[in-house]
Amino acid sequence: MRAYDSVSDARQSIERYIDRLRRCLATVRRHARLKVGFAWSGAELELLAEDAPDVLHEMCALARAGKVAFYNGTYAQPHAQTLSSEAMYRQLEYGKRVYDELCSSRVQTYCHQETSVHDQMPQLLTAFG
Repeated sequence: MRAYDSVSDARQSIERYIDRLRRCLATVRRHARLKVGFAWSGAELELLAEDAPDVLHEMCALARAGKVAFYNGTYAQPHAQTLSSEAMYRQLEYGKRVYDELCSSRVQTYCHQETSVHDQMPQLLTAFG
């Protein structure tokens, strides 16, 4: 991974990623049996809403149509093994709020790329449906 030389380098990287998302969503629209899942945090959805609201709108429309699924559900993709139950509760509470507000969509599956072992994770996931 390289550090960005400037804000403009970071902006260009975000714009390229958003372009890839647009192409991905267009492909999902074209192929009736194709589905895609995104393991995004609530914070990432908030950034997408700022940078490319049309892409977020399209993702949410495809989610309502059953063509896109959202995984994870936390606010910031935390390393759960280092947090207290209270902190994990807040991660799920804030993440759920963002998904509800931006997409009117519920995360169905907790799937996490970071380590997510936590002694009360089953109870917390049950509490948030």
